[in-house]
Amino acid sequence: MNYAKAWKVCLIALLTLAAALGGISLAPGQVAAATSFSNVTLNTTAPAEYDKLEIKFDLSSTYANPFNPDEVDVRAYFTTPGGQTEVVPGFYNSNSSPKWAVRYAPRQTGSYSVYLKVTDGSGTGTSSTYTFTAGGPGANRGFMGVSGSRFVDSYGKQLTLIGTNYAWGAPSEILAAMPQYKDAKMNIMRVWYSVWWGNYAPEWGPTVTTQNGITMSYDGVGKYQLENQARLDTLMDTAAANGIYVMLTMNSFGDFYYDWPQNAYNTANGGPSSWSENNTDFWTNPAAIAYQKKLLRYVFARWGYSRALGMLEYWNESDNRVDTDATTRANWHASVDNYWKSLDFYNHPTTTSFAWKDHQEFGQTTWENLTTMNATNYHQYDSASNVIDKWETELKHFNSAFGGRPAFVGEAGISGGGEDPNDASVQRYVHDGLWAPIFRAGAAGGNLWWEFAGNAGFNVPANIKALHAALANFVQPEEQYLIGMPFTDLGAQANSTKAGGYKNADRALLWVNDTQSNYTVGSPRTVTGLSVSLTGMNNGTYDITYFNTVTGTNVSTTTAAASGGTVTLSLPSFTRDIAVKAVRQGSTTPDTTAPSAPANLASPSKTETTVNLTWSASTDNVGVTGYDIYRGGTLIGSMTGAGSTSYTATGLTASTAYSFTVKAKDAAGNVSAASGALSVTTSAPDTQAPTAPTGLTSPSKTDVTVTLSWTASTDNVGVTAYDVYRGSTLAGSTSGTSTTFTDAGLSASTAYSYTVKARDAKGNVSAASSAVSVTTLPPIPANLLANPGFESDGGGQPASWTYEQSFYASRDTSVKRTGNASLKESSTTGPWHGVYQDVNATSGSSYTFDGYINIASNTTTAATVKVQFLNSGGTVLADNTVASYAAGSTTTGFANMHGTYAAPANTAKARVYIYMTDHRGTLYFDDFSLTGGSGGGADTTAPSAPTGLASPSKTSTSVSLSWTASTDNVGVTGYDIYRGTTLAGSTTGATTFTATGLTAGTAYSFTVKAKDAAGNVSAASGALNVTTDAAADTTAPSAPTGLTSPSKTSTSVSLSWTASTDNVGVTGYDIYRGTTLAGSTTGATTFTATGLTASTAYSFTVKAKDAAGNVSAASGALNVTTDAASGGGTNLLANPGFETGNGSGKPATWTCEQDYYCYSDTSVKRSGSTSLRVDGTTSPWFAIYQDVNATAGTAYTMDGYVNITSNAGTRLDFKVQFLNSSGSVISESTAATYNNTTTSGFVNVHGGAYTAPAGTAKVRVYLYITGLNGTFYLDDFSLS
Repeated sequence: MNYAKAWKVCLIALLTLAAALGGISLAPGQVAAATSFSNVTLNTTAPAEYDKLEIKFDLSSTYANPFNPDEVDVRAYFTTPGGQTEVVPGFYNSNSSPKWAVRYAPRQTGSYSVYLKVTDGSGTGTSSTYTFTAGGPGANRGFMGVSGSRFVDSYGKQLTLIGTNYAWGAPSEILAAMPQYKDAKMNIMRVWYSVWWGNYAPEWGPTVTTQNGITMSYDGVGKYQLENQARLDTLMDTAAANGIYVMLTMNSFGDFYYDWPQNAYNTANGGPSSWSENNTDFWTNPAAIAYQKKLLRYVFARWGYSRALGMLEYWNESDNRVDTDATTRANWHASVDNYWKSLDFYNHPTTTSFAWKDHQEFGQTTWENLTTMNATNYHQYDSASNVIDKWETELKHFNSAFGGRPAFVGEAGISGGGEDPNDASVQRYVHDGLWAPIFRAGAAGGNLWWEFAGNAGFNVPANIKALHAALANFVQPEEQYLIGMPFTDLGAQANSTKAGGYKNADRALLWVNDTQSNYTVGSPRTVTGLSVSLTGMNNGTYDITYFNTVTGTNVSTTTAAASGGTVTLSLPSFTRDIAVKAVRQGSTTPDTTAPSAPANLASPSKTETTVNLTWSASTDNVGVTGYDIYRGGTLIGSMTGAGSTSYTATGLTASTAYSFTVKAKDAAGNVSAASGALSVTTSAPDTQAPTAPTGLTSPSKTDVTVTLSWTASTDNVGVTAYDVYRGSTLAGSTSGTSTTFTDAGLSASTAYSYTVKARDAKGNVSAASSAVSVTTLPPIPANLLANPGFESDGGGQPASWTYEQSFYASRDTSVKRTGNASLKESSTTGPWHGVYQDVNATSGSSYTFDGYINIASNTTTAATVKVQFLNSGGTVLADNTVASYAAGSTTTGFANMHGTYAAPANTAKARVYIYMTDHRGTLYFDDFSLTGGSGGGADTTAPSAPTGLASPSKTSTSVSLSWTASTDNVGVTGYDIYRGTTLAGSTTGATTFTATGLTAGTAYSFTVKAKDAAGNVSAASGALNVTTDAAADTTAPSAPTGLTSPSKTSTSVSLSWTASTDNVGVTGYDIYRGTTLAGSTTGATTFTATGLTASTAYSFTVKAKDAAGNVSAASGALNVTTDAASGGGTNLLANPGFETGNGSGKPATWTCEQDYYCYSDTSVKRSGSTSLRVDGTTSPWFAIYQDVNATAGTAYTMDGYVNITSNAGTRLDFKVQFLNSSGSVISESTAATYNNTTTSGFVNVHGGAYTAPAGTAKVRVYLYITGLNGTFYLDDFSLS
């Protein structure tokens, strides 16, 4: 990438930015009533489950930065059919009305209500309440979630990752690739969000860049690029339509290492952070972390609703060039991930990545302390012939060492790029990377390939897609069963083969590979006569299918009988590998159920010759595979895929009525009834031109460009473009509905006349807008210095400069403000020396110097930068100090130096002179300029003083500042920020700054001055007084007092105590049974210890804690003896300890209404060998229960145990219900409720005695689960 300095372009961008910011700010001192809502519209009042509900609207106020929730906080409050409230942030969506939006996806059918709320400097405003009704799910898989070590969809089916990286492909390329990925049954793309050379990044600069043929203007940190965000909207919508989940990567090391000069977080660009290789405060800087959280809020607001947002990845290779220690990395991830999860009720999985540190061989701490991440992944580029074994070893380590989370290879390749997809060995490597991780190691998906040589962008060629499709053909039809089939490593088999896969007692899915025929072997042997035995199978006859893993087709079918629980598979001859499916006959039944009829057939748009159709997806007991579209009785087209619910009928006649219907079909060939008929009359021929554009203005200009904007035209069908004329010459066109244009390549100080015309799809052209005349600015002076950015190497030191002691000077590429290099001056010996460059100069002319200094470390150095004027004999006539830095002083990153000076009589040369005395320190210099002459007329007008100086946030050591942009007759180039009378730092156009290195609990006074390119400096802003936060809290709460036991049973003790006090506030209590932590509360002063033994003495104490982690001394001990046992009758429940399975990995006898979340578990149990595990992340609502016969008037007591190991919002209600002979509930009692809590191991659940009322026929032990997002275990239940 070319990072050459384009200071003139940067100045243009800064001038444009200043004008833009000035155009949206509130006037100083303006006072308004509470902000109100207008133009509120809903995209639909009948969204399907998991589909988008979008509300667009305008606000009556405008804002300096509408992306900053500290300035304007918009939220929507949704009430679900179940009565819950879900809060979604609003977001700034467009500079054109409607400017604001809220997006939401319903996950229940039924009626919803929603209202909007805005909080800003005017107070709080609230909208009216709106309602909508969500229908059944569309033909899609809903959201990606996590269940144990697998990814799942919203229906609980396994989601096996099959896809590739698509890091920064051009938008047109990735959009075109998605239908191809869908056709290949691929379901995931890893896309980088913030990368400099992509077209989706939210924030860079301030700067302008062109990437993939698209020019993008960035406004700096915290100000998001709307065109890019709209492009990501299209990407997400297209991904959702094609059944693709996007793994969205937030940050990459390259944003720092390659592109730090343009990075919005760079202090030189007005950001809060500094960076050098593997040394950045981005990990710890509170202002930087606050900006990351604000960006995450925006991401959730804009795309959290989308089922296409598969998972969020915080870093690409966080140990590469931006490395930090494990604790700091963990703290950063925990901070941002916990914030994301506080917003994300859709429960998108989160992850991050490393370049190398998480490989087992390096022994580093990585995923162990990233405990909030839902999934793990690692990167591996490896050409070893035994790479399958290496994948297996690494992935099994991930599964065993890092909590059993889903694990997969997020980046894979042989050498890190450049592999030829037409090379047979490369194809074999890709093939092995898809099958081996899943079937040899239990990975959550196949490897995600990086990129290939000779391939345009990241879109993998057709032969590679075919390899992915082959895996999908084998795995995806089984995913409804796979989620209940444990991974089984069958290990080494005869003849140097290995086998592994997934099986339960009725079904197996296996891959067998020849270890002697790895990807490097060009002529593999044929394996014959191989048998593989499956044990633990139910007896019966099994249908066996053998599968070619390259072609994706069946090789042969046969049957085999299970005897004594063992099925022996006699494999046909194969080379390299073969896949096997075994299914016991009778364990599945033929599908004879047709899908439901498509509903809500509608035509959202039409033309003279086309009609666009949409409908609500059908449902099916197995799954909808497609739709047939009829015009009258004629089949005119088909759509493949459950989510393909739109179609365009073409070749029609204008002004003609047509009748359309749609039918759904499934894989078994069942066809639904027809939808209701829709009658549509095509449009009449379009001869109407759009209205003329109005309001043509020029919001900004430079010496060579003019930026234009106008009010959109209207059209009876729709405006498709605008043509911009300079005089009578077409200067350019905009596509779509863009109402801005920049005309470039102009002459300075020249008047131009512009008009604009609108046109539509039929070529109808409007009348011209009114003309606007714009005169370009005077020419900007040229930089007189050679090698001003120290880019060119002159033999170790930057070329073109004179070094009085060259030993201390070097061209440095690691610390620079822009471009590739800076001048580094470093010494430890205390020399006095200078660096300078002379240029020709003229008496009477003014010369302006601009440059940057970064004093990174300093013991005794005093540094001065001067502009001197010399006569023809070399004598200094005038010695002007631009900036001086006292001995031992440092700067925060690069600081600006600026000054304008007149050349005296007899001047022949001007010299830029850097002078250092007693030099012991390291200094960097970059981006120098010296401009001479008036530039077409001297600019002597200073910018206006900045206004609205405020502090949106602060810590104990930093203060964040923001202000309203100044205006200038030419353009503001930057701001100087003062702490008292001391220059604290500078920005190059940004209107935010973070002052760091402050003292806790101390008052500071800040002012800001604006400056322009001519060196004019504004008056100071009004002073802002800010007191930093107090130092960290180190005071522990007082010890709890008054510990008592108000009640007890034979198995439980209830405790209460008097609340502790704290200098900040008590956040919770830890309760100890002896020295064992029995449980905790989040502020409550009561607790019940359960699972105790009858007639046993226990000692309890309580400790208080606060938010800083300070813990009090223990309360006085309380000794309590539990009651004697009350005896008990016969247990009426069948399979009360969940020991007996049903042959499909579930406990027998018990009913689980959504059984794909219920499993028999042998690893966590209270007694015996098995418990019931309930595990999910997609927030379903369902019940688990068992009924037994009961007698009216009899008292029944329930006992059991629950172990809640993780919980993010789940509510568990344990009940005893009595039912009449018709199955209706006539009475119920709640024994225990656990709402968004966990337990310390198994705890007792006890209820009774409950007396059966008259009419009782059955008694039911009943657990109702609301919003499952966690893992818990049930064991040892009884009903007596």
